[in-house]
Amino acid sequence: MGAVERFMRQGIRLELADDNNVRAIGTLTDDARAAIKSRKPQIINELLWQEFEQLLAIVGLAYSTPTDQYPLIREIAQSDLPAALTCYRDLARRAR
Repeated sequence: MGAVERFMRQGIRLELADDNNVRAIGTLTDDARAAIKSRKPQIINELLWQEFEQLLAIVGLAYSTPTDQYPLIREIAQSDLPAALTCYRDLARRAR
């Protein structure tokens, strides 16, 4: 279980905010705030991967990408996630 899921189980929803910050929505204690701050890089990475997976689902369906190709796409995206997100955001916009 990742950090994002752990916080969700505590009733805290995490989102990416501008400038790679994390927005926490829910009842936050001082301990929760400290835990979020200490795991910020991990949380950001998980949120970016969640976004990529959502985009991959949209783009894959729109462009009839065989699902057996998804593991390779994820592997390639892993080498440069920011570039993959830029590309897939554009492809998803065009698919709509």
